[in-house]
Order: sequence, then C-alpha cells, then structure tokens
Amino acid sequence: MANPVFIFASGPGSGGKALQHLVASSHEVLVWGATGGVMAHFLEGMRKLDLAASPSMRGVLTGMDVDRSARKTIAPGDDIMPYLADLRLPGKHTQRAFRRFCADLYGAPAKAHGFSRWGMVEASGTKFTADMLRLVFPKAKFLFVVRHPLDCLGAIKASRVQPRDRWGESVAPGRRLDWFAANWAAQAAEFGRIDYGLKLRYEDLLEGKVSLAELNDFLEISLAAEAVEALRSRPELERGRRDLKPDAIARLLPVLRDTMLHWGYE
Repeated sequence: MANPVFIFASGPGSGGKALQHLVASSHEVLVWGATGGVMAHFLEGMRKLDLAASPSMRGVLTGMDVDRSARKTIAPGDDIMPYLADLRLPGKHTQRAFRRFCADLYGAPAKAHGFSRWGMVEASGTKFTADMLRLVFPKAKFLFVVRHPLDCLGAIKASRVQPRDRWGESVAPGRRLDWFAANWAAQAAEFGRIDYGLKLRYEDLLEGKVSLAELNDFLEISLAAEAVEALRSRPELERGRRDLKPDAIARLLPVLRDTMLHWGYE
C-alpha cells in the first residue's frame, strides 16, 4: 500500500474519470474519485506541522529548556516537563503519521474490496499537492493528464459543474467558462513544470499514441486490454468544443493560448 497511484487532471472534463476506470480495471488499484481539493487541505496541514516541527530526525520529541537557551532531543524515559511549553514533533514523524492516516482512510477499504493498492483522482490538484504527496509517498505513481481546453470547456458547459474556491464555496457566478479556462491554463502550466511521473494528453491515449505496455510498465500493473479498447472506442474527440459559440471561443483563447502551445494544441 506504499505505492499508490495519483491521477492529476487539468480540471473537469480532462479525462480523469476515464483514467480512474482504466486503472481500476486492473483489479489491483482502487482509485478513489476527486474530493474537491480535500487532499490539498490535509497536505497543507501537514506542511504547517512540518514548519513547526523540529529539524531533528532522532527520538520522538525535541524541546527547548525553560530559559530557551538549549535544544534537547528527548528520548523515551527522559523527563519531559522542563520542555513542555516548546515541544516539537520531528518532521519525519508527521509524515509517517500522514501515511498511516491515508492507509486507514483509503488503503483499508481498498484492501477490504480485494485491491492490493489504492489511488485517487485530483481534478484541482496543483504542483504543491503533487510535490507533498511525493514527499510522503516516494514510491507513488503519478499520472498527469490534460485535454484540449476547448473540449474540456464544451463538456463543462454541457454539465452542471460549478466553479468553487478552495473551501468549496461557489465563485464566479455567470462567468463559469472564464473561471474554468483560467483554471485549466494554471493547472496545465503547473503540470508542465513537474519533472516526475507520466504526462499524457487525453487525445493521445484515445488515439493509441500511448500504448498499453507503456502504461503497464509505468504503473506496474496489468491493465485489461478490453478496457483500453473500450476507452478508445468512445467518441470523446467528436464532443466538447462543438457546444461553444464562436464569440466564447474568441474570448477564452487569449487566456489559454500560451499553455495550449506548450502542450502541442492549436
């Protein structure tokens, strides 16, 4: 359970759910759905604990003495009382505790359903989210998937999904597509700055430019060939942008163009 699979998608409609079902078709990895950024909150809490933590990697606790003149690593059995007001947990301890938390929250139900590994989709995850997860799970597998933003926006327009801030509150009423366009540009740009994991365009997966062998080798699982073929038979490429009006496309393209070019989109 130490090597989960994290699927980062560049927002709604980018192929995160399709990859979720594809990876789960191995019956080895139970991939949990997107949680609206909850994982980022967990990781931010862990980061703040790390900032307040001791740099010591030894013992369980460190602390300053009562006149704050000396730092001591406190071993089991030491008198803890003189250091009580300034105790600090070692950073490695918070990371181990977070791994155990995830193992209980996600790994245990996955194991109960017959899966040897777990994973999750992040449709709002940033480079910070990925970097922190990699710190905690150094053996994890990361997939970063993008899709042509106009297809994403067309799918969003046809859905009821609403833009929400990091606290889950609805934002940008009446400017839904503009918000998601800026969000796609920001997330896809951040994915481009990440130097680990497997990056892919959803279109390349559908068109067979990403092979089953490549996915299996990277993820260290056995994907079902029929699941890959079923995914590639879906008419995704014919849907999406056709629902966008020309004036909307003209308004959104300036926000998207630089990041589109980075990913090879025209």
